[in-house]
Formats: sequence, C-alpha cells, structure tokens
Amino acid sequence: MNSVFFKLVGAITISVLLIFGCKPDEEPKCKRSNVYLNFKYKFGDSDFALETPYTNSQGESIMFTRSDVYFSNFKAQDKNGGGIETAKIYHLMLPGQTRYSMGAIATNYVDHCMFGIGIDSVTNKTVDPNTYPLDHPLGNKSPNMYWGWNQGYIFAALDGYIDTAGNGNHDFKFTYHIGLNELYRLSKSFKVAKIADASSNIDINITLDYAKIVDGVHMQTEPSTHSFSDFELAKKLADNLSGAFTVE
Repeated sequence: MNSVFFKLVGAITISVLLIFGCKPDEEPKCKRSNVYLNFKYKFGDSDFALETPYTNSQGESIMFTRSDVYFSNFKAQDKNGGGIETAKIYHLMLPGQTRYSMGAIATNYVDHCMFGIGIDSVTNKTVDPNTYPLDHPLGNKSPNMYWGWNQGYIFAALDGYIDTAGNGNHDFKFTYHIGLNELYRLSKSFKVAKIADASSNIDINITLDYAKIVDGVHMQTEPSTHSFSDFELAKKLADNLSGAFTVE
C-alpha cells in the first residue's frame, strides 16, 4: 500500500510542477498570490448552524446535526479562457470553519474559478486514509468519511432530524451520505469580482446554501441514502449540492 501511496505522491508532484512551471516568456503569468476561499453558510436567508431548526421547501421543520463535505482540485482560469491552473488540494468543509487555502496561484489566471465537490476518481480509489495523519483532510475521520467496504471516500455526509408532528420535536432521522465516482461533481464557474496584485492575497467569498441542497427532496419519504442504496436520491442531492454554491 505504501508503494502505491508514494507513486501517487510522485505523480501529483510531477503534475504540479508541470502545471505550475514557468517559461521565461511567460513571466507575467508567474506572479503568484495566495488564494483563499471564504465560505458563508446559509439556509435561505438565515445563517446556517448545526442543531438549529429550518423550514425546507416541503414545509418541514428540519435540523442538521452533521455536515461534512469534501471539495478538491481548485481550478483558476484567465479572463480570455486560454489558461487553466489547477491546485490539487483537498479540504473537508465543516460549518465551524470558513477559510480555506488554495495555495499560490498565478495571479493572471484568477479571473474565473471552480472546484470539485467530492474526491476525484483517481484519488478516491487509490488512496488509503491510513497513509495520512489524522489531521490531514484525507486521513481517518470521526465520524467516518471513508467506506472501507467500498474502498472510497464519502464525499458529503449530511445528517439530522425532521419534526414530523409539527410540535418542535425533531424525532425522525435523515441520513444522506454521498459517495461513488459517478457522484463527483464540479461547481459552476465563478467570476472572481476582485483581483489582488501579485503581492497580496486573493480572497474569494462563496456562499453555500443548505436550503438548495435539500430542495425538492421529500425528506420524510426520502430520509436516507448511502449512494448504493437509493442511488437516484444520492444523485439528486449531489446535483443540488453542486448548484448550492454562489460567489459574492
């Protein structure tokens, strides 16, 4: 397993050098800025927090108790659409954390951006979380974000409860665990509103709206998917999640 891991690390290192390498005549594009994604979490017009009740599009009172979402492979593109720079990064997005580093990106490329939601297929099926330290995004997590029986990561884990009687008692559990290579998604391409100079950070402010994730889901009759079970529900949630991000 270690030999597979070191081969993968080597491949990633080589690809980063190829992507980020600069020729002398491309020096203007080699000026770099540290890029950060700053996330704001909402449920419709309300700020989002775990253990807080919200009303979904079906008129149900729901409350999330867990929200773990992987995003990866940040891509930046220049204003002419002629260049793409990829940062092969992995982050586990948690509601208590809002700022994530994408690394140093060529400033001229940061006009549009997008990112993967989940873990790309190569990494998903070849990387063992045991080869990473616990504090690495791809390391073992508690609660678990890896299916040992399926040899793949859980891209998004969204758990909580529904108030079925309308009496303030959230008594009915929902469990939405999205994985499988077929459910890896890309965000839409975002126009970056402001570009910093090469010596400053570039901050991209993005909102994740949880109301959009569960929009159109009948949560009392569609309360659970582990992707293999009720694949169509998992697909609906994956599609909703990819459309739930907007840039400010």
